[in-house]
Amino acid sequence: MLMLQAGTTPTDPRVDLVAACVFTVMSVGFAYFGFRILKNPEPIARLFSSVGSRAFGSRTARRVYTASNLRVAGVGFVILGPLFFVLGVFTIWQKALSVFG
Repeated sequence: MLMLQAGTTPTDPRVDLVAACVFTVMSVGFAYFGFRILKNPEPIARLFSSVGSRAFGSRTARRVYTASNLRVAGVGFVILGPLFFVLGVFTIWQKALSVFG
């Protein structure tokens, strides 16, 4: 008998497998975006600044969305992207074993 905590529902292992595949593909895009930020942060900083100025005001956007701040974010994307990919692959392996055998 399956025991659940209050408010939780069991999920189908096939749905978990699809979610793990989506997570893994997204992690590749995450790392790619980080490399693009590190390669050329100035146009992305201008884009973020123009969009952010509408939401937060131009003064705040100019201070927050700088090329140096985006480089810091790019390093985080580059580090976390491969880590998420490895976690996704192991999750796919685990879920595939529960679905297929």
